Amino acid sequence: ESNWQFKELISFKETVYIVGGGHVGLAVSQLFRQLNFHVVVFDNRENLNTLEVNNFAHQKQVVEYADIEKHIKQGNDSYVVIMTNKYTDDKIVLSQIIRKNYKFVGVLGSKAKLKTMWEVMLKENFTQQELDSIYAPIGLHIKSQTPEEIAVSIAAQIIEVKNKDL
Repeated sequence: ESNWQFKELISFKETVYIVGGGHVGLAVSQLFRQLNFHVVVFDNRENLNTLEVNNFAHQKQVVEYADIEKHIKQGNDSYVVIMTNKYTDDKIVLSQIIRKNYKFVGVLGSKAKLKTMWEVMLKENFTQQELDSIYAPIGLHIKSQTPEEIAVSIAAQIIEVKNKDL
């Protein structure tokens, strides 16, 4: 009789990077934790209550959005959700990662806000094709109102992208 054992470290396959630790970021963290994603949250505000109480994220970090790309690992198992508290910050983040390789990049915001952002980015030599690759407004269109409903719409969209080749 043998005492042979096989041990393996079970790690997370997919990582969701949430840029913006506000109320929606908190709700998204909770849901993606339940969905077995590795959850990483970034914000540029010190002492942000919703970031401090976020016990769902595996990692939380206060960073400068100007060098966000250093913190987000490229690859087919990286999902990026941009939901900062300012449209200008959304643009700073998106401008850095739009030409990199991720499975999913989405931006939270109204159609009007995003239209303005796209116009500015087109003037800054980003292409329409690049902008079309971004999920914006993020989430399935289910008339979400609350942070929790928005989180569900984002999770449903990401699951759809994750599983589309299965």
